[in-house]
Amino acid sequence: MKPNYKTQDKRKQRRLMVALSVLTVSAMSTQRQAWGATLACTPIDFGTFAPCPTTAGTVTVSPAGTTTPAPGCLTQLGAGKRAQCLLTGETGSIVITAASPVTLNSGGDSMTVNNFLFSADTPPIASVPTLSVTIGSSSPVLNFYVGATLNISAAQAGGSYTGTYTITTNNP
Repeated sequence: MKPNYKTQDKRKQRRLMVALSVLTVSAMSTQRQAWGATLACTPIDFGTFAPCPTTAGTVTVSPAGTTTPAPGCLTQLGAGKRAQCLLTGETGSIVITAASPVTLNSGGDSMTVNNFLFSADTPPIASVPTLSVTIGSSSPVLNFYVGATLNISAAQAGGSYTGTYTITTNNP
């Protein structure tokens, strides 16, 4: 894809904008787990930003929903968004993990995503790499969130980067 450019002030300086997102293709459509549960997720979206011309950086979307670019020369132009997942079906102990790292592609260019983290509202669980919960029989539903870190090279090529990550749910 061709990079997008934004003209700034009268000098018409150009700043590269990169739109990045991770699509949960394997979990976006509802997946039926072998042990009887159903999992459906929205995508993680890292937002749109202008990368540093000479310094590598990261964009982290937390499972709480905050987006943090680093270092300071990485300019966030559009907010990111955490993934929201709904697990329904079985009751009992559930362990949820994500495979890492994952590669995102745009044409011949790529970036990696790692450090997947999870959180849940009920029971309240903060940011953890493995989500272990017990789902009661009165309400066999778990709403949880997923965040991750996108690794950006210096002068990353513009484009819309997409990829797939896999969430594994186990009922030990």
